[in-house]
Amino acid sequence: MGHAQQAGGRLEQARQTFEFLEGNPAERVHATVHLGEIALFTGGIGASLDIWLNHPDGMAAGVAVVADEADALWRPNPGRSYRLVVEALARIDRRPATAPSAELETAIARLKARTRENAILP
Repeated sequence: MGHAQQAGGRLEQARQTFEFLEGNPAERVHATVHLGEIALFTGGIGASLDIWLNHPDGMAAGVAVVADEADALWRPNPGRSYRLVVEALARIDRRPATAPSAELETAIARLKARTRENAILP
């Protein structure tokens, strides 16, 4: 509790934010995307994938976010885009074997297409 008091009451702000997100699924999804983006640029690819692949709307939604982010990274930083996609695909391959939904198959196909596009860069 001493840390929260030293932080100027940020614990109360965090509690309020958590309660808001807990009661508002659309905002929780939106926050998940942004937390992953912050993690990508501060904690690295692994941290961002930890967030995105545990998306509140399921794995297919998380993989779609990764594909969107890889697409956005492609022009400014194709190497980082490639690493993001390759690591995401490796993590997806390590998940327990279950029949993927059509949405998940589509999202994975987008990731694989991004890998091919990134690989043809000079």
